Amino acid sequence: MEAELAQLQSKCLADGIPIKFVNYKGLWVPDTYAEIADAIENFEIRDDDVWICTFPKSGTTWTQEMVWSISNDVNSEAAKVPLHARSPYIEFTGTTVTGWISLRKSKDGLPDHITKSVEFASNQPSPRFLKTHLPFHLLPRQLRTGEKKNKIIYVSRNPKDACISYYHFHNSHKIINEVNCNSILKKMEAELAQLQSKCLADGIPIKFVNYKGLWVPDTYAEIADAIENFEIRDDDVWICTFPKSGTTWTQEMVWSISNDVNSEAAKVPLHARSPYIEFTGTTVTGWISLRKSKDGLPDHITKSVEFASNQPSPRFLKTHLPFHLLPRQLRTGEKKNKIIYVSRNPKDACISYYHFHKYLLGYISTFDNFIKLFLGDKVLYAPFWQHIIGFWENRNKLDILFLKYEEMKADLPSVIRKTANFLGKSLTDQKVRELEDHLSFASMKKNPALNLNHVAGIINKKKMLGTNFKAEGDFIRKGLVGQWKTEMSEELIKKFDDWIAENLKDHPDLQKIFI
Repeated sequence: MEAELAQLQSKCLADGIPIKFVNYKGLWVPDTYAEIADAIENFEIRDDDVWICTFPKSGTTWTQEMVWSISNDVNSEAAKVPLHARSPYIEFTGTTVTGWISLRKSKDGLPDHITKSVEFASNQPSPRFLKTHLPFHLLPRQLRTGEKKNKIIYVSRNPKDACISYYHFHNSHKIINEVNCNSILKKMEAELAQLQSKCLADGIPIKFVNYKGLWVPDTYAEIADAIENFEIRDDDVWICTFPKSGTTWTQEMVWSISNDVNSEAAKVPLHARSPYIEFTGTTVTGWISLRKSKDGLPDHITKSVEFASNQPSPRFLKTHLPFHLLPRQLRTGEKKNKIIYVSRNPKDACISYYHFHKYLLGYISTFDNFIKLFLGDKVLYAPFWQHIIGFWENRNKLDILFLKYEEMKADLPSVIRKTANFLGKSLTDQKVRELEDHLSFASMKKNPALNLNHVAGIINKKKMLGTNFKAEGDFIRKGLVGQWKTEMSEELIKKFDDWIAENLKDHPDLQKIFI
């Protein structure tokens, strides 16, 4: 599929525009968009701005002209000024072919509305009539949060007509070559559908969707508003990770540090001490509770957001959500919480995630197929790199401690002390030794408050995930660093290395960690 996708992209674009397209927080755009993203996010809104928002080829120009004319008393003389000057396209520089040329080739002879579109829009006199094709979650912060009460006019169009118009727009601007891409696309879609159907047990016909850049079951939409509007408390502590990156380990460490390494209180199951906020909308068991039956399932499974909300303070909240889908009060810095993010080498994370799928997520296919899904951003909580990059880029804006799984394995006492300092806690050397022992792999593996060993028995006995699935393995499995060296072929390692290098080519600071 990857080779065919590369073939399709190379065929579809003219040879003068070797643009690299990327998934930027759920939006398919040239990689140049990242260069203007902060300026868009922090764009200063004025009270009298009017926004015209559309998907391309949905009547944008028509609506811009109508809105401007209504607001200017149908002044036909003033309307002779080009529309781009009366109603500027704010993200032009970062999303269009001409904008890409101005950033990657040459600005010679190109006007400001092309080369500096955000600044050009910002400098317009009031009232401004601003055009954008950005989705709602990428609008300027002051606009999408309602901080400023602007008028927004959105225009939709039948997608069949929009598609035809968009094709001709691309073709008339010499953006695409005359090739028939449909057959390749259809073949890729069929292969992906076939792969997905093979990988899940017969008892869980989950439909996965791309929700604002996040690969999750369609049930996530049922809790998304509750997550977005989750009421943050000042003393909340958040443990954020991509799955299988040391989440449970970090939760137990953070909770223990904050509770003076109280071994008796730590016998309470971890899900009650450090709840998994989006569990109901993203996991297989949560899907079962929403689509099949809640019978016998506890609140932390069937009502995870409410369960997390009702915890006494201070709360220690776990999430695998990417930064842009965290609760609004948290990601905007409205509340000043502590966030602890843990990353892990993606090769080891992938191997661990595969075994976790075989254990609790109803996965019945091969490791090779799982690799295809992982590298293709089609596993739960994908894409992997956007997850890490989102938190990394915000680590200095918010109170974020960035930890690495590998450093926890190499020197756990130092990480314990670093985390305690971040949390404003002081531990004696004796307490550090006690906690190091408590967090050892052997101790955690046999700890019933952490290991979830009983869950596999319930799944198998009740055949919750179907008749052709049997939970295999352990929740806390090996916890090794570098397991990929013995479990991956040289060809697969090369594929991962290329994937890592490609995703981090614009992030030299992260290259030092992962390459």
